Amino acid sequence: MTPIRLVPRLLPVAVALSLAACAGESGPSADGEAAMAADSTVKPIARAPLTESDLMDLAMADVSVELPWTRNRVVRDPAPSQGPGWLESAEVSDGDGFTRASLTFSDIAFFPGYAIDFVDAGTGISCGGQEKPLGLSGQRALVIHLQPANAHDEKGVRVPVRTRSLATERFTEGGVVCDLDNNVVWTAGLNSGDQVRVLELRNPNRLVVDIR
Repeated sequence: MTPIRLVPRLLPVAVALSLAACAGESGPSADGEAAMAADSTVKPIARAPLTESDLMDLAMADVSVELPWTRNRVVRDPAPSQGPGWLESAEVSDGDGFTRASLTFSDIAFFPGYAIDFVDAGTGISCGGQEKPLGLSGQRALVIHLQPANAHDEKGVRVPVRTRSLATERFTEGGVVCDLDNNVVWTAGLNSGDQVRVLELRNPNRLVVDIR
């Protein structure tokens, strides 16, 4: 499965797919060239605008990146040579037909790069070069890799990241399972769900991952 890769520091976007046409051996006609030009234009993924029930308590003006529902792995590379982000808190709650995981970062630090995957709940993850079992209940797990990122302060003192869970249909348990070498891994055990929708927000910096 090809991952969806986001470019860092995007303005509000709708992710697009490129479609290309192939010419025959004898070369295209004028009409063929026009058709190829039309076919090769960038066409946006069909999506519905975010509604009030989609936003829940979020302000649309704070949304800087939106990726509509997908089953693919989602990757956002950090900006070159950027410093680490600082994960401050995580919250899980239910929306209308989806469960939301909201990770909040310090406004005085960078917004980190991330990779978002679904894996089997019994799968292990790599932390500091060692394999670490997730040990989560549920049928599968959502795994969010943050890099560069920390869940501790500049003196190396671990800052507890409490995963606060409101009554949810899909979420079983979760939290930070790795905080080492500028890598943070946050996971959520799930009873169901195989699609994610990803939002980036400012004021404060937040990574919002919806699951359905």
